[in-house]
Amino acid sequence: HLPVSTTHVVSGSLLGVGSSKRIKAVNWGVARSMVMAWFVTIPLSGIVAAVAYEIGHLLFG
Repeated sequence: HLPVSTTHVVSGSLLGVGSSKRIKAVNWGVARSMVMAWFVTIPLSGIVAAVAYEIGHLLFG
C-alpha cells in the first residue's frame, strides 16, 4: 500500500528503518506516542466540531 499522509510516511519510516537494523532499534516510545495521538485526535476533533456547531447554532440560529 502507498502512504496517504505524512503520518503514514513518518510511522512507516520509523518502524521500517528501526526494524531493518534490529527490532530493539525501534524507538517504541515514539511509536507509542504516535498511536496515542491517533486515538486522541479523532474523538477530540469531533468534540471540538460539536462545540463549534452548538456555538454557531446559538449565535446564528
